[in-house]
Amino acid sequence: NSFLLNSKLLPGSFIGYHHGAGKPPNRWPAARFAETAERLARETGMGTLVTSGSFDREPVGEMTAELETPVTLVENRPIRDVAAILRRARLPIERMLEISAKPEIVR
Repeated sequence: NSFLLNSKLLPGSFIGYHHGAGKPPNRWPAARFAETAERLARETGMGTLVTSGSFDREPVGEMTAELETPVTLVENRPIRDVAAILRRARLPIERMLEISAKPEIVR
């Protein structure tokens, strides 16, 4: 809770992104995460929060480099803290499997 207060993100006011895959074959492409984050930020007006640990530093760097929307980056926090922060997101988006060429947003 104190992290969210310090970041000016209120519970339920942001979408949280967690790559959560250290092995490249298990990762959803960073560009797809970025495309999804941009689209959801534009369509919802919500904040964007991205978590990063030692295993996913590279894809998170690629993702955030492509973003125009402001990002709150949570780095190297214990997984319990990451889980607690993501529980407060309006929508937590975690590692996804490559299923389609474009993410579909269901309303």
